[in-house]
Amino acid sequence: MARRLDAERLAAWQDFSLAARRVRSELERSLRVEHGVELALYEVLDLLEVSNGQGRMQEVADSLVINRSTFTRLIDRMDSAGLVTRELTPEDGRGILLTLTSKGSRMHSRARPAYRRVVQRAFNVHLTDSDLVALQRILGKVNEP
Repeated sequence: MARRLDAERLAAWQDFSLAARRVRSELERSLRVEHGVELALYEVLDLLEVSNGQGRMQEVADSLVINRSTFTRLIDRMDSAGLVTRELTPEDGRGILLTLTSKGSRMHSRARPAYRRVVQRAFNVHLTDSDLVALQRILGKVNEP
């Protein structure tokens, strides 16, 4: 049975949303200032890096929860900059396979410490180990399909 959106649930949502925007804003600022990299670009590089350097364009876009046209323009820029390549998937020839280039991998490696520093500061300064366990459990529930 679905619960109604009461004041406590709305306040929890607003706190979560504000915290996420603040951390994302700091990530964006740090990556841009220190490495000239926008957060969305870093996130594509990161997803490809942890996926053995390749991923279907549709799946990467879905993972980032990003507008299709914005994502396509981002990939166009990344391809032009030599950070990724695109080709039709060998399985069905309909999907597009993104492949991380060595240049993209190097950019990811250079920017990773700034990204991790911001995340570490956001989570280590304010959250205990038990807070992290609870947060992970809660967000796992929210992220269930």
